[in-house]
Amino acid sequence: DHVLKENTRIKVIKNAGYIPIRVMFFRPNREQSKKIQDTLETLYHGIGGKYYAGDAAWQYIHNYTGVNLKEILERIATENERKKH
Repeated sequence: DHVLKENTRIKVIKNAGYIPIRVMFFRPNREQSKKIQDTLETLYHGIGGKYYAGDAAWQYIHNYTGVNLKEILERIATENERKKH
């Protein structure tokens, strides 16, 4: 079970003295997957971890690294699309 594995993993990370952080760049489309991600978000916050999804995930990476990864990937995708045509 994905949620059980993730719960175990974040507890191990927390017990080792670290803050568990999950970065999900895209939210799933399927309802069951959305519910699982909501559960994981609750687990992360409940143990004192951080959970970033969608725009918040891109912003977290940008704030943490100073690199706008989303912008870079969008530019590469646009350049690749132009090359096809």
